[in-house]
Amino acid sequence: MKGCLPNIMGANASAALMKEIGPDQFPPNERYFGLHNFGNTCYCNSILQALFFCPPFREQVLQYRLQQNGKHSANGKKDSLLACLCDLFYSIANQKKKCGVLQPKKFMARLRKEYELFDNYMQHDAHELFNHLLNSIHLVLVEERKAERERKRLLEQHAAAGNGIKKERTSFFGRSRKEKPALTQNSLKTMDILPEVSADASTGNGDTTTSTDHSGSLSSVGTSESPSFSAENTLNLNDLLNHKQGLVDNSRAAPVNGNTSEEESVPVKSSSFSFFSRAKHNKKTPSSFKSSDNGDSFKAANSYTEEYDEDTKTWINDIFQGTYTTITRCLTCETVKNKDEDFLDLSVDIEQNTSITHCLRVFSNQQILSGEHKYSCEVCRSKQEAQIQMRIKKLPMILALHLKRFKYCDTLNKYTKLTYRVVFPFELRLFNTTDDASNPERLYDLIAVVVHCGSGPYRGHYVSIVKSHGMWLLFDDDTVEKLEPSGMEDFYGVTADKNSESGYILFYQSKE
Repeated sequence: MKGCLPNIMGANASAALMKEIGPDQFPPNERYFGLHNFGNTCYCNSILQALFFCPPFREQVLQYRLQQNGKHSANGKKDSLLACLCDLFYSIANQKKKCGVLQPKKFMARLRKEYELFDNYMQHDAHELFNHLLNSIHLVLVEERKAERERKRLLEQHAAAGNGIKKERTSFFGRSRKEKPALTQNSLKTMDILPEVSADASTGNGDTTTSTDHSGSLSSVGTSESPSFSAENTLNLNDLLNHKQGLVDNSRAAPVNGNTSEEESVPVKSSSFSFFSRAKHNKKTPSSFKSSDNGDSFKAANSYTEEYDEDTKTWINDIFQGTYTTITRCLTCETVKNKDEDFLDLSVDIEQNTSITHCLRVFSNQQILSGEHKYSCEVCRSKQEAQIQMRIKKLPMILALHLKRFKYCDTLNKYTKLTYRVVFPFELRLFNTTDDASNPERLYDLIAVVVHCGSGPYRGHYVSIVKSHGMWLLFDDDTVEKLEPSGMEDFYGVTADKNSESGYILFYQSKE
């Protein structure tokens, strides 16, 4: 792996990049900094560079840092993975030099602390890191939103209780302060008990009716604590984006969601799980899915509310989330069932000498569920053969495409790489959309590519190619080079070379 002598290599590469781009053509507000490799951390560097040059993602990260304004996050974790990412992005964006090398020590330390899976010096799957990173950011945002909502609720209760005490006093005296009644015997008796009322009010025992109905309505608020937002009681993005058990277990569609199949996926070595691995973690939890299969029955069957959706939706969803519809037709009773599912990236099967457009068409081809994969038909009340098809209903702002290049080989008892040549265009339009899709003619621009070099998921090397101000740049750890558009062909893949440099994760940004 690279990473030796980063200062020397980085300085030379920086000078070469400045000369190649030219001082007059260098973007004034842009910075191109390589990242030091701490020993097989290229999988992390490649994802960080791809996300940094994803404009809406970078904007949200830097805006989040500005909003925090140096304060600890609401869940008490000032060194969360999101906070470390913010510091890294801010450091890159505000460097005095235009290019150079940085060492993401804080981010890597937090990543290894938060996920035991990465707490070693082994090579890891870049797509797996991408999943975990988005999940971690989403959790922090949800926890902070819940904590802020709870804080406002407590403040409102305190304010309401304070208004109640004032109303009590006004009601008790029965007149405004401007009135100055004569000191009669009755008024003196009234003043004698005033200190007692004030004492009750000062302890927080207040209500809006009479002075005798104070029994602890405020004291319970004053002593209540904000809810704890541990991993056990916080919904994560996996809970929001999981499939329901019935359809996934019976369909070939399961591999769509990333590393879900034993035959098609990279094994997860940690107890931590990715929200994309839905086939492994089918949980019947409230979700933000909106089923197209009879809206009334869906509302009755799920306790879904708009407030819940607002509590659990973050800018991660705004940027990466799309929706596809699974269309299933029972071949016995001809019943057709549509089911909407959300996704943050699409994992597609690849074939030799094809294109991304072809892979997406295959993704939406009709398949027959038969044999042990028969469909559990609710009308027939039994397993039946069925046709299944998936089509895109809601197109995301950033379309992340994961090419399934690693496949388990029974004879070798390990995962091998599919180096198939798959062409990915600079512009992409999806043709596998539903009839009711919003803006199906949306056009996408390629903005970043994470490339894998080597023969397997846990060996080899990762680099990233990004688009910035009309230029293509190759980030190889601490080295940054300008790349001609024609050079992109070198990363499509080849026919037989197991160590080929092949596009692995593609990031497309909507033009609208």
